Amino acid sequence: MRQLCHSYIAGAYYRTDRSEEAIDYFAQIGDVESMLYCVGKSGYSKTSLSTIEFVCQYNPDAIAVRSALQHHIRDLEPFGEYAMRNEESDCDCKLCDDIYTLCMNVVNGSKSKDKAFWYYTLAFLADLKGEIYKANYWLDLAEKRKTSQFITESIAVMRIYLDAKLSVYNSAYEAKLLNQLQWLDGKIVNDITDYVREMTAKGYRLQNCESYYYWNDMMRRILLSEVCPRMIQAGKSVRALQLANMADNRLLGIVNKQMDWDGKTHTMREYRYSAEHFNAIDYRNHFFEMVDSLGVNTAKAYLRRVESPRGGFDSFLNARGYTDRNYLYDIVGTQCLRTMQYGEAVKYLKPISIAFQYHHNLYMDYDPFCVEHEPIEQKINFKYDFAKEMNSLQQSINVTEDPNRKAEFMVKYAMGIRNSFSYCWALTQYYKGTSYYGQVCDKRDWQNDSHTKAAMKRSKEMIKLALEIISDDELGANILYDMCNYKTVANKYPNTIKGELVRGSCDNLVNYHAENPPSENQRGIAYQSWQL
Repeated sequence: MRQLCHSYIAGAYYRTDRSEEAIDYFAQIGDVESMLYCVGKSGYSKTSLSTIEFVCQYNPDAIAVRSALQHHIRDLEPFGEYAMRNEESDCDCKLCDDIYTLCMNVVNGSKSKDKAFWYYTLAFLADLKGEIYKANYWLDLAEKRKTSQFITESIAVMRIYLDAKLSVYNSAYEAKLLNQLQWLDGKIVNDITDYVREMTAKGYRLQNCESYYYWNDMMRRILLSEVCPRMIQAGKSVRALQLANMADNRLLGIVNKQMDWDGKTHTMREYRYSAEHFNAIDYRNHFFEMVDSLGVNTAKAYLRRVESPRGGFDSFLNARGYTDRNYLYDIVGTQCLRTMQYGEAVKYLKPISIAFQYHHNLYMDYDPFCVEHEPIEQKINFKYDFAKEMNSLQQSINVTEDPNRKAEFMVKYAMGIRNSFSYCWALTQYYKGTSYYGQVCDKRDWQNDSHTKAAMKRSKEMIKLALEIISDDELGANILYDMCNYKTVANKYPNTIKGELVRGSCDNLVNYHAENPPSENQRGIAYQSWQL
C-alpha cells in the first residue's frame, strides 16, 4: 500500500507542477523512469552514470542504483579469453574514478541508510585500481556497519580475498584461512541449486573456468589466483597443492556426476575408471598443472601429507580434493620416470590398479628399447613395466664386470632414456602435440625443458661410454650400425660383418646415416640423439 500511495502522491505533485516533490516520492519507490520523466529526460538510459548520480541525490539506496552500478563495475573488471578480452587488461580508469567519486559523495552525505554497501563498493573499486591498502580501509568501515545478509556475506568474501593479498603467510594466517574456508565451503554446500548441479555435470563450464556459481567462483578465484601463488612463494608448495585440489575438485565431489560427450551420466568414479571415454577433467585442471610443474620432491611430499595428514587443515583440504591413490601414485611415478629415478618409479607405479590405468588417456605404440619405431601390441601397464626394466638394467650395469655385456646393458638403458622422451613420450609426460588439455599443454615446451635436456645428455654419454669399453669389434659395429653411424662403422670396424656391408652399400646408405644430418625442418629429438 505504501508503494502504491507513493506513486499516487508523486503523480499528484507532478500534475500540480511540484516536480521536486514528485521526484522525491518516485525516488523512494525506485521508479527511475518516472524520475527522468519529471525532469524532461524521458527515454534516457536508466544505467548511465549521469542517471545514477541523479537518482543518488534523492535515494542512493534504490535497487535500480545498485543494479546499474553492478552493470558498470562488471565492465571495469578484466575478463578471460571467453569474453574475448585479455585477463591482464587494465580497467577504464576514468569510469572507475567517476564511480569512485560518486560513492565518496554518497558516504559523505546523509541520504543513504546502508553505508556498508557503499563502503564495500569503494573497497571493490580501490582493489580494481590496485590500491590494496585503501581497499582494506574501506572494507574495515563496511564491516562495522549493519546491512543486509547479502551484503554482509559479500563483505565476508572480500575479507577472505583481501586477507589473502595482505597477510604474511605464517601459521597465524593459515589458522585464519582455515576458518574462512570452512565458512565459504558451507556456503558452497548449502546454497547449491539444481542448475549448478546440471552445469557441473556437463563439465565444460567448470573446466573452462566459466562463471555459474558465485560461492565456488569466489573460492576458486581466491585460492587459485591469490593464495596458491603466494603459498608457493612462501615455500609452502604442499599447502598450495592441497588448496588447488580443493578449488578444482570440491564442486565435482559434491555433485558427484559427470556427463560424457554422448550424454550419458556417470558417477565421478565411474567416469574416472571407465575405458570407454576420454578423461577430460583430471589432466587439464590447475591442480594437475601445478603438481606436474613443481617437481617430483614436492609431489612426493604432497602424497605423504595425503596419506598422513598433519592436523586439521590437512584433513579438511584432503577431504575436499580428489585424492585417489591411483591418480596420485601415477603422477608421482611418472615424474620419477621423468627424473630417471627408476627404482622410485617402480615403488609408486606398482600399486596402481589396472582398472585405473585404462583411463588416464595414454597408450604406447612402440618398443621403448629399439632404435627405430618398432610397433608393439598396446598394453595397459606400460609405465610400470618400463620402470622395472630400467631399474633392472641399472642394477645390471652396476654389477656386471664383463665389458661387452655391460656395454649391451648400457646401450639398452640409453635407448630407454632417449625413447621415453621422444616417440615413447607417454612414459614421462601426459600431453604432447595436442591442445586438448587447454591451459596445461600450451605452457610446456617439452623438447627444451631441463628434464629432457638432462635425459638426452645422459643417454648420449652412456652410449659413448659403452662404445669405449667394448672389446668385441662385431658388437661395437652392430651397435653403431643400429644407430645409423655408418661412416664410423666403415672407418673403425672395416673388417666386421657390418663394416663390410657398409663399405659395399655406401651409395645406398649415404643419405640416411646420422653423420649426414637432415635439414632443420626434418630434424627431430630422436634423430639428434644418436649423432655421436
